[in-house]
Order: sequence, then structure tokens, then C-alpha cells
Amino acid sequence: MKGSLTYGNKVVRSRYAPGTVVKNTFLDQFGYRVHERYVVQPDGTLKLTWRYTGPDYLID
Repeated sequence: MKGSLTYGNKVVRSRYAPGTVVKNTFLDQFGYRVHERYVVQPDGTLKLTWRYTGPDYLID
């Protein structure tokens, strides 16, 4: 999904410690807000663990 940290099979490496949760929020092509959570893996890459798409307002 365009806007996702791993869109297009990108390999994203994080400087955060393994196990750290990284959040990402963006608008999709239809104007819906997409919330994602990633966990930093031991090699520094991000693993998508949760995604929610809903109306354009903030949830946590």
C-alpha cells in the first residue's frame, strides 16, 4: 500500500533496538487513514504486525 514503510518490497532498517514498536500513519488513495505498527527485528528490519484502515481521524 503506497505510504506504507515497506511499500514496493522496500527493506527498511531501523536504528531502534530490536523489539521496539514503530508506528506509521498515512492517507490511502481513497482518503482513508491507515495506521500501521511494525516491530523492529534483530537484524534491524521492520515487520508489519498490525494495520487498521478507517475514517480520517486519529485512533491509538
